[in-house]
Amino acid sequence: MRYVTFGDEPALSPDEFFMNEALKEAKLALAEDEIPIGAVVVCRARSLVKAIT
Repeated sequence: MRYVTFGDEPALSPDEFFMNEALKEAKLALAEDEIPIGAVVVCRARSLVKAIT
């Protein structure tokens, strides 16, 4: 399994990386007074779609 690093931050597994992307989307939804659900569709370690409710 490949891990992703960003500078001095700890390495993230692909699962952790994409979960963080979904959490960012959920935070955007919450900021818009929506139900905080974020989703990221991933295929072969590439993000295809990001969406909020």
